[in-house]
Amino acid sequence: MNSPHEITAECQHYDLCGGCSLQHLNAEGYHEHKNSILRKTIQQLGVDESIIQPLIRVEKHSRRRAEFKVRRNKKIIEIGFFEAKTHRLFDLKECPVSEAALLERLPAFRETFAILKKPSAINSLNITALEQGLDVIIGTRAPLPQADREALTSFATSQQLVRLTEQGEGHSSTLYDSTHATVQFAETEVSLPVGAFLQASHKGEAAITRLVTQHLKGCARVVDLYSGCGTYSFPLLTQSERVTAFEGAGEMVAAMHNSITKNQLEQSISANVRDLYFEPVTATELKYYEGAVINPPRNGALPQVKEIAKSNISKLVMVSCHPATFKRDAEYLLKNGFILTEATPIDQFYWTTHLEVVGMFERVAA
Repeated sequence: MNSPHEITAECQHYDLCGGCSLQHLNAEGYHEHKNSILRKTIQQLGVDESIIQPLIRVEKHSRRRAEFKVRRNKKIIEIGFFEAKTHRLFDLKECPVSEAALLERLPAFRETFAILKKPSAINSLNITALEQGLDVIIGTRAPLPQADREALTSFATSQQLVRLTEQGEGHSSTLYDSTHATVQFAETEVSLPVGAFLQASHKGEAAITRLVTQHLKGCARVVDLYSGCGTYSFPLLTQSERVTAFEGAGEMVAAMHNSITKNQLEQSISANVRDLYFEPVTATELKYYEGAVINPPRNGALPQVKEIAKSNISKLVMVSCHPATFKRDAEYLLKNGFILTEATPIDQFYWTTHLEVVGMFERVAA
């Protein structure tokens, strides 16, 4: 051990796996490292550090989705992760950051894949733990033969999976669907499209949602940019008169539409397909809204941020999974009429160098 903050890593795969690179730190060293990520960003922005809120901890056994790699090694099926900085697969025995439900079925998947006619076609196993059970995507290099598809359908039924989908480049087929692959956002249930985005953990999602609704309280009209399936749109509806959502993935917008119609919410919420990077919602379109929430992918949302800066939006909540692009987009806002009043770090990706940030921006009064 080279530092007073170093301890023995808990997971037996630590020396192989490149995922949990901070597992060797004790609690004090670990939380200082996480806090330092946001502190450095705020310093670079030239903003007073007093706006930084306490770290929200998600911790172990919280990740509800994971993509495992699959390989046939002679007659043995291995399911696990790649070793750090390689394409060498190690067979997974444990994963302390994941919900137990993600790992409990791995032995059964190994046994079932081993008896298929063409197991070598399978290269990944994507599992999401929903309230009703597991939503599973089997990644394949080419479509599986009919006999294998039938065997997997029987497996899904016997294992009481919520849904099982075979998917690869140019092909996708749902082999089993209980129709219960749903998520709950506030008071609204949404049918989750195959492979749709969800926050990595229940606790992380709840923390972000609480901050978003808290920061936008009092805004009668709100726009949700990069809305996904309505993670924040539906909770915002409990306190705002009108919510308009924009999302680039058509299947997620369709899921929102279905829930809106089913719950007769058409008068208060709408969802629209829009590629916000190449076709951002314009300042003119934004003039009807007082508040906005934006939750872009890792590359950020500078084109959309520029339109927000030109608009009448008075309150903006930015949810970011990448502090570097958060800094870039925040710099533009700070130079164009906004101040950053609060920034909250959320440790949704435990033991990794990643950090979720929720920033509250308010327009400076003229």
